[in-house]
Amino acid sequence: MDPQLAAPETAPLWALGTRDFVQYWSAFHLLMEGKNPYASTEMVRLQQSIHFPGPLPVLMWNPPWILLLLAPILWMNFENATTAWLALNIALLAAIPFVVAPCGCPSLSRGRFLFLAVLTLLFFPVLDTIKSGQLGVLLAFGVALVLRGLGSGNVFTGGVGFAILSVKPHLAVMMGLALLFRARVDRSGTRMLLRGGAMVSALVVGVSVWRSNLVFQWLHSLTSRSAVGTSLLEWRTDTITSFLRELSVRYLNSRADFLVYLVPLLFVVGLWVISKARPTLSARALVALTALVSPAFAPYGWVSDYSLALPALLALFLEAGDSAFRRGALAYLLSAIVTAPFFFFSSPIHRYVFLLPILNLDL
Repeated sequence: MDPQLAAPETAPLWALGTRDFVQYWSAFHLLMEGKNPYASTEMVRLQQSIHFPGPLPVLMWNPPWILLLLAPILWMNFENATTAWLALNIALLAAIPFVVAPCGCPSLSRGRFLFLAVLTLLFFPVLDTIKSGQLGVLLAFGVALVLRGLGSGNVFTGGVGFAILSVKPHLAVMMGLALLFRARVDRSGTRMLLRGGAMVSALVVGVSVWRSNLVFQWLHSLTSRSAVGTSLLEWRTDTITSFLRELSVRYLNSRADFLVYLVPLLFVVGLWVISKARPTLSARALVALTALVSPAFAPYGWVSDYSLALPALLALFLEAGDSAFRRGALAYLLSAIVTAPFFFFSSPIHRYVFLLPILNLDL
């Protein structure tokens, strides 16, 4: 087999918010027709029926309960569904600073909140996810709920956050392990995980009642080669895993599939070491750190997945001392201004600029 890695889909960007959203809409309507939402040939047929551009379909790889969560939007026709999805993304994005920094927070001055609002508007991964119609803002809202739950001790709120994050299971597992590593320090985190697990179980039961073999069809799609498109283990995405695999393809003529499992495992080991080396580090801080960097160590992922870092970055700015806040704010604003043209002209240079302020904040 040719060891090269490739992007799973090559369809050009369509109208605002549709490039990736079409996969969820198509999968839902295939399901309503009694078809397999993970069948690439069926996706081709349905997406061609709405004149979606490009020779390949945009396939869905997420677990099927995403269709249950988004059903009120997905049942509409494609044009209305994309408009509703765009509006929901904007509403969730506007809510994230308020969820992370509730009213009455002692460290939240008017100036700090204004900066957090500007940071939210200039957060390039979020802009990318809105432009493409991906799930990044929804995931960021889930992280915000988890952080809010950890800060307030509200197990239900954090559980809802984890249930939302479960639509990207590998990222949810990474943050769940971060909570487990602090279980002795913060038992509410364990209860939060159990509550979130119960909610996800309810979603799994719901989709199984909807279609008995739907979960099996999803699991089968992760390990089999689709008739059209690129299989999961051949993806080239915006992660350290893909970067290392690309080097292996180039210099060793091997796809090095084991890195898909090894790199996330090493990340988890690193989290465990940090939790042991910093015994006073709170569960909220460890989860925030995980949200900031876990997409980079994930088996696969896109720029939009880095939207998870937004609520974590907001929390770090909120809790930083005055001098660290000023340094981080200046670093972020300057880097965002310099790299903004690269974002709007679709250059990859802008992608990880949001990580720069971390160097100036005290974890």
